[in-house]
Amino acid sequence: MASLDLSGKRFALAVGVAAAALVAWQVSLIGDFRVDDAYITFAFSKNLARGRGLIFSHDVRVEGYTNFLWAVINALPIGLMPGRDPLQVARVLCFAAYGGLLFVTWRLARMFAGPVAAAAAVLLLAGWTDLTRAALSGLETIPHAMLVGLGACAYTRELNGERRSSLWWFTLAALMRISGMVTLAFVVAFELMVRVLDRKLDLRGLLRWAGPPLLTFGVYFAWRWWYYELPLPTTYYAKTLVDANDPDRAVRYIWDSMRDLGGLPMLALAMLHVARGFERRSAFLFAAVLFEAAYILRVGADWMPFHRFWMPIAALALALVAGGLSELWKATRGATLPTRAGAGLLALASVAWVFVHVDSHRVNTPQEREKLRVAKEVQSHTRDDLYASRAFLRAIIRRPGDVLATDYGGFFGFYSEASVIEMWGLCNRDIALLGDIKGINPIYGKTCIECYKKFDPDYFHVMTPLVRADSAFKNHRAVINEVFQGPEIDAVIHLKKRYASGRVRDVARGLALFFIEKRKDGNALVPRKASDGLVVDYPFEPYGVSVPDGPIAGQ
Repeated sequence: MASLDLSGKRFALAVGVAAAALVAWQVSLIGDFRVDDAYITFAFSKNLARGRGLIFSHDVRVEGYTNFLWAVINALPIGLMPGRDPLQVARVLCFAAYGGLLFVTWRLARMFAGPVAAAAAVLLLAGWTDLTRAALSGLETIPHAMLVGLGACAYTRELNGERRSSLWWFTLAALMRISGMVTLAFVVAFELMVRVLDRKLDLRGLLRWAGPPLLTFGVYFAWRWWYYELPLPTTYYAKTLVDANDPDRAVRYIWDSMRDLGGLPMLALAMLHVARGFERRSAFLFAAVLFEAAYILRVGADWMPFHRFWMPIAALALALVAGGLSELWKATRGATLPTRAGAGLLALASVAWVFVHVDSHRVNTPQEREKLRVAKEVQSHTRDDLYASRAFLRAIIRRPGDVLATDYGGFFGFYSEASVIEMWGLCNRDIALLGDIKGINPIYGKTCIECYKKFDPDYFHVMTPLVRADSAFKNHRAVINEVFQGPEIDAVIHLKKRYASGRVRDVARGLALFFIEKRKDGNALVPRKASDGLVVDYPFEPYGVSVPDGPIAGQ
């Protein structure tokens, strides 16, 4: 009967519906997850949509993004809907890519396994809470994983025949995320190895397959090097010291993520498939997974609470897992019923073990507990603090192009017209190249206290919570102490003397965002009205002072 045909379209459709239900279940668990880093990309997209080019904040030309194609794609909806939160459209695109990733996983798994094992791979992917959190973040993580999966699917199909267009998918992945160029280089190297082993080094055929996509990426790479005057994004240079104080961080990241995701059964099944069903296609997938692990060891760990470094090879790894499940079942052909039943139970237990671990409805390990704590903290901070401070933020900046130093470059880059000094070096060339990690956690970037002599910002703001009671501070010194690295920066550019404390007040609610502003001619430090019913005042100032280096009351 067609309704019982596991290889038919109805079964595949049923798997798709079940996967969609699992993703919806994960969304209900996570809620409104946001992260400031997504708005770094949106800041570039906003400027591109306004015809300013791919620059960060007001006239700051720096490659503070790692996702060129994603920044370009998001420029269109931002240009068409300028007053709308760009995260909503980005989420729609991410979940569309998630659907593509599920489809690719099905196609890859069906190359090595039957429909039941392939369905298990798809459902494990849909039940992986981290993937849903990544999609909700609006980052390029899921679209990049989909493109890598599409490339792997196309290339494995071409491996036993003529090479056609598979490398274009990997080129798009490299444009979607700069780390994809490493994957692109791996695929080309693997292809060269295959041709050498087969003694069929057809240079004309190789150029026909690899030439156009590599030339396209080469033109892009040359443009971005010329445009930003650095071979790699500033984010790369800002993270070069990530393991300086903890050289085992990357190894621990891999081990902790394996424990969190229940990865040992997956690894065992993948190795079973490679050992028993070894062929060129499975060798490619397995080598790609190992290569990703080597890449993680090279670049270090990541702070984001959804294991995003593993996601580019999610479809590839689960295809190998499906192949392992298939090999486990094949090994019992002709065996007794108890033996086959035991093999079936072992396969089912392996899938259940992994599913329970990748799903966050139940906490299974200390690693997962810590990940969920960080995720909750990031979600609450971004949604309830940064997002709620938008109107307050806009009131600080007197003129477009005024220089604002902030440790939250995403929101402040997108929601203000300031020229932003991003204090971690992710979007600041000087900090990325000249900075160090004194007094900070290098997982987020670098610092460069001496650089503030050159920057000479017009404004700083206090650390989280940004919006607090309008009576939260008693004097100017207390405000400086709550600025990120305020005391250290004060020693270099004299914040106590050259700056004044201000606040943007919501008088009706008794709330305010405190900031410090550089004293300069033309800026009268007196109360002024802002939009949205807010008022800007300077609570520790003798109103009317506007002379540089003037006296500060309350010191």
